[in-house]
Amino acid sequence: MWCCGCCGTTIVCPSRPHLLILSLIVLRVKDPMPRVNGISLLHFNAAPGDFASGNLVLLNATLLLVYLSLKNPNVVAFGFRRNTTNFYYGMETVGVAHTLTGEVG
Repeated sequence: MWCCGCCGTTIVCPSRPHLLILSLIVLRVKDPMPRVNGISLLHFNAAPGDFASGNLVLLNATLLLVYLSLKNPNVVAFGFRRNTTNFYYGMETVGVAHTLTGEVG
């Protein structure tokens, strides 16, 4: 019984610092890196504005699709639920987009 206890302690105790180093360095949670791969515009119009009001260029654009990718630098995959994104200009909502549920490996 004493022999098994001593052998077990000899194996487990030195591995504790290694587990701490592994958990703090390798398994540390990192932020995912989003990247916009492309944008599809349905309508785009630009016109000169007036200098008096401060609007030098008037833009009108209708956004159709945004191709977004996420790179996960973590060891473990993470999932996300359905999400809503609001687009604001000034203090007014000018657009709403919905994402689907998914998982990033």
